[in-house]
Amino acid sequence: MKKLMITTAAISLAASTGAFAGEKMEKSAKATTEAAMTQELTLTASDMSVKEILGEGIMGVSGERVARVDDILIGPDGKASHVVYLTGGVFGWGGAKGLIPFDQVSLSYKDRDEAYVSAAITEESASTAVEFKQEGFNDYRLASEVIGAKADLVSTEDDDDDAVVNDLILTAEGDIPFVVLQESVVGSIGAGKKYAVNYDLLGIEEGDGGIVINATEEQIESAPVLKSVYSARHHEAKTKMDD
Repeated sequence: MKKLMITTAAISLAASTGAFAGEKMEKSAKATTEAAMTQELTLTASDMSVKEILGEGIMGVSGERVARVDDILIGPDGKASHVVYLTGGVFGWGGAKGLIPFDQVSLSYKDRDEAYVSAAITEESASTAVEFKQEGFNDYRLASEVIGAKADLVSTEDDDDDAVVNDLILTAEGDIPFVVLQESVVGSIGAGKKYAVNYDLLGIEEGDGGIVINATEEQIESAPVLKSVYSARHHEAKTKMDD
């Protein structure tokens, strides 16, 4: 009788162990499938995060810092039209703001992907330029107003879906191909998975205003994932090396 009980217990244990192993393998296979389906965003070597640029010094014709990037002005065509720069001031307070046409600014990288901004201006010309004055707030002409803002998504149910704009991707020519979104309410400070969707999907609501993304939550979650701007720029080169 004892022998039978031991045998029965052994069979039961083996069955439960097998079931656990099967469940573990199923979860592992599901995770592998989901990872395979996740597409990582690939950027060119010259593409930049707008958050990388804001606050960076602008090097003038003499190679010395003459101002700093205060903001990026976005034109009606959805492209960067001007760089808003700041001269003078202390710790970001005070100083005068001016504009440089975007096509007169050079964006590049140096020292392991550190953003480098330069323009053919002098400290004198920067300080004597016509001052830039913002006509209104939250009209989303400035990149800093878009980044960190809540964006309403197309809702397929009664509940309202929204996301947070974490960043904008900018090309050297001033195009904005992607807006980086997160579902987390703390997305603007970097928590949660980041999705890169086409900037063309971003719109401004009429009336009170506000940002809308013409995509559902499911469509956002199927967009390429941005792990980091650095990895996205080097993703293509790494893929070729792995091949």
